[in-house]
Amino acid sequence: MLLIHSSFELNWSIFFGLEEREIVGSNKQMNSSSSLSQSPSATSKYTLLDKVPPLPSPQQHSCIVCSVTESNTKSILEHLLLAHNVVIADQNMIVDFPRYLWFWKQRIQSVTEKASKGGEFVPPISNFATLIHAHPTTAPKTEKVEKSDEDSGSSSTEKPKKANKTTSQPPVAYYLLGGGILSEDNQIRRELQQHKLDAILKQQQFERTDNTFARICLFCPVKFHGEGARVRLFYHMFQIHGFNIGQPDNLVDINELLDLLQSKIDALQCIYCEKTFKSPPVLKLHMRKKKHFKISPKNKIYDRFYVVNYLEMGKNWETIQKEEM
Repeated sequence: MLLIHSSFELNWSIFFGLEEREIVGSNKQMNSSSSLSQSPSATSKYTLLDKVPPLPSPQQHSCIVCSVTESNTKSILEHLLLAHNVVIADQNMIVDFPRYLWFWKQRIQSVTEKASKGGEFVPPISNFATLIHAHPTTAPKTEKVEKSDEDSGSSSTEKPKKANKTTSQPPVAYYLLGGGILSEDNQIRRELQQHKLDAILKQQQFERTDNTFARICLFCPVKFHGEGARVRLFYHMFQIHGFNIGQPDNLVDINELLDLLQSKIDALQCIYCEKTFKSPPVLKLHMRKKKHFKISPKNKIYDRFYVVNYLEMGKNWETIQKEEM
């Protein structure tokens, strides 16, 4: 359940076949969407990404229907749902979500402009999304319950009412984008995945041959510089200090990772459990005694520094590890 408004609650499972739903005109929409798609170019690696202008800002989350922009994923998803009844399936599996939104914004605008010039009906989001009728449930209401003087001294208090499962509200139309239904959406997600992986591998190769790197160990004054210094630094921290961060060859954006770890140490915060201590000696004693010279696998902030998390769409190191067991 996701609470999207104080008076409205939507059960997301209805979009994935777990509760009553009705899909309207899906075959018609898919045929229409296919006819609107342009033929891919054989010479371009990114046949869809290359057709749209560059993203104005890496953090710009653009509404695909109107001119609204937000700075984060949560806000734009809320806007799409409340303002346009648009739901994006498997959003957490999209590698570059701002660029995904930007693609669909340009795609819908180009088709709309083309149809307008021909004097045809301007196609809405339904040309690319599946229309679903879903029954929303009402959020729990509150009622005042009178208390006697023997109670806590309060004359009344708020008591929540349980939501009625069988609501009388009429079904609401939602537009579901994604979910493996539209081939064009599947393709843009794959291209974004590949585009990100290419950028990650390029950055990793640069870091392996970069001779300008210079850094002091996180736990002692030993300095490392020159080509291959990043790998030597991590091997040093593992062999001398027992700091285990995994294989250095699996790391990327190492400068940012080291900056993040250094900021935690400077704040007297344990890298693993993230508890704060009163002095550097106490912090080091804690990390050594508790064997906390490592990062927590539960902290998702570190996932972006590991190449394995970019290899397959919708999979991270945990998924791959489970498959290999």
